[in-house]
Amino acid sequence: MGVVFGLTRLLRLPGVNRWQMAIGLGQVGEFSFVVGTLGVSRGFVPPSLYTGLLLAMAVSIAATATLARVIGKVGRTSPEAEA
Repeated sequence: MGVVFGLTRLLRLPGVNRWQMAIGLGQVGEFSFVVGTLGVSRGFVPPSLYTGLLLAMAVSIAATATLARVIGKVGRTSPEAEA
């Protein structure tokens, strides 16, 4: 998240809520799902561990979506305030 935030700040993207973009792009739940599924299918990840992984991914995805919306509403500022 920090890298994305830093890049949006460095590039001074107009009309972008930096924290909202950092949270949205920093989300890796879907990628974790793909990697976890491959791990189970190849026998690297036991099914009991995969269940916990699914729970963590679901919580991560829900928290990210909620946090991005909250940050989006709170973080709206005028363009002059971002300079």
